[in-house]
Amino acid sequence: MKPKGSRLAPPDHVPGPMEQAAAQAYFERGSSQAMGALYWRMTAIVCLLIVLVMAALATVIASRQEVAVMQVSKDMSGELQVVGVARAFSPDEDSKMAWAASYAQTLTEVTPAIWRRNVDRLVRLSTGVALDQARSYLHQQDTNPAALLDKNPLYVREFHRKSVNKVTDDTYLVRYDLVSRPQPNTAPSTKSFSMSLTLTSVGHKRREDVFNNPAGLAALNFSISEETGNQ
Repeated sequence: MKPKGSRLAPPDHVPGPMEQAAAQAYFERGSSQAMGALYWRMTAIVCLLIVLVMAALATVIASRQEVAVMQVSKDMSGELQVVGVARAFSPDEDSKMAWAASYAQTLTEVTPAIWRRNVDRLVRLSTGVALDQARSYLHQQDTNPAALLDKNPLYVREFHRKSVNKVTDDTYLVRYDLVSRPQPNTAPSTKSFSMSLTLTSVGHKRREDVFNNPAGLAALNFSISEETGNQ
């Protein structure tokens, strides 16, 4: 008989074989670590998928973005009112002729203050063959702004438009004089040229294009001829 008031003491070992308990603890710990690693791996994959979807949506939205040219007028109270929005802006003939003359001036005029800006602008306003032609023109010995200013830092070549005429659709003939002044207080030399320039419409892809090139035109190709009678 068991003595009264006695209590059973807890066993001093894990029930069952010791090897089984050790293996169970090992696998439970390994399973916990594996589940944690799997959780973070799945979280990373989900985050990556979200980023990819957002990037794809941003690309689609950017590709569908449109730049519109708005005509704005001022009413009697002085407030600006939008009169109309042009989705496909098309310059008229006068605008194209003015653009052709401006392109010829940007290509040929040289001053110490603005020649670098003219070169940058010329690259933006040229496309196709005209881009190669402009680079070739600016690398010639007698038309290279950097070389001319390196020889005479105060060299100036002025552009004077004489006439602009339409030849065919989007092709214009610009006649002009170039007045070269190698140094101050020296007699200038004047030469006459004609440029045949073909334009193409490139439109506006960004907001900055509206400010840099309101007409949305670009030079496609051109040819320059020196007129007879030059000294």
